[in-house]
Amino acid sequence: MGKREDTEQQILNAAIKLISEKGYNAAKTNEIAEMANTSEAIIFKYFKTKKGLLTAIVYKAIELLGHELAYKPISNILKTHRERPLDEVMDLVIDDRINLILKNHMILKVLLSEIQYHSDLRDVAVAKVANPIFEDFKDFMAYHREQGSVDPQLDDEVIIQTIFSVLFIGVIKRVIMDTGMDKVALKKEMLQAKKIVLKGIKPE
Repeated sequence: MGKREDTEQQILNAAIKLISEKGYNAAKTNEIAEMANTSEAIIFKYFKTKKGLLTAIVYKAIELLGHELAYKPISNILKTHRERPLDEVMDLVIDDRINLILKNHMILKVLLSEIQYHSDLRDVAVAKVANPIFEDFKDFMAYHREQGSVDPQLDDEVIIQTIFSVLFIGVIKRVIMDTGMDKVALKKEMLQAKKIVLKGIKPE
């Protein structure tokens, strides 16, 4: 990396840390500059505005999490293990997502928190991250419907939305509210959510 790239990276790292701690509105550019060992003038030279800095963070998150970390492993799991039972495939997805969350929870917090308030950035995140994963899940569900393991009267989109919302709403809450990222607790919570998705809440 050259000097400019190094400085940009320091600014982004500082901004991610402060915004994850304080939120976008409360994080001040002078604090980001101080943490990055640079000046506000340099921040505005490279990113033009504070919103430009946030946009760069979101694009960095999408680049980091979107294809290589978020989409590619899920796509590989769904295609490579397509013929395995649903609950086993969901276990693989859960393990993969827990590792992703634990390694990247700070930038995930910024992404999940701020796209709620910036529709332009949310649209990019949906197009680059959510939609490709959703399409692979549709293909996966179509296969299992043909095998008789998925109710043919249920719509793929509703199934996938339900699985994702039940499995990950607790994780998203933990990330946004910063209530702890213990791997054992995360896995226990997600496995219970998986059981509810597949078997309901009645005792066995």
